[in-house]
Amino acid sequence: MEPIDQVRQTANIIEIASQYTSLIKKGNKHVGLCPFHSEKTPSFTIDEDKQLYHCFGCGAGGDIFTLVMEKEKLSFPEALRYLAEKYNIKLPEKRKRSPRHLKLEEKIYSINEKSLAFFAKNLHNTKEGEKALQYLSNRGID
Repeated sequence: MEPIDQVRQTANIIEIASQYTSLIKKGNKHVGLCPFHSEKTPSFTIDEDKQLYHCFGCGAGGDIFTLVMEKEKLSFPEALRYLAEKYNIKLPEKRKRSPRHLKLEEKIYSINEKSLAFFAKNLHNTKEGEKALQYLSNRGID
């Protein structure tokens, strides 16, 4: 079984969400105040069977990984490690990359650097680029 699936099956969204807000069981759902915004009337619901949450107030929603990522300000790999540690799930060690793989990464990085230089030059040194910069500025994008 893949580590992500193992964590998803083992971790319990009710247990994790309870770290951030008090939940009350109502039927097959749990309800509480949303941990993502201030509110007085509970609009945060969790479907334990589906292991999904949704807030009808702010629209936040997702699975256990999304919840941890948003509340703990983590990336997906960090959230996976966080949950794996909490539930004592051993994740596979990072594999060392082969010299061939490293060389390919360097080549891709080099191509991206050249692309960046090309597009930056065209953006700042051509009439078309001037129009594009003006458009972006008008949209509030600097």
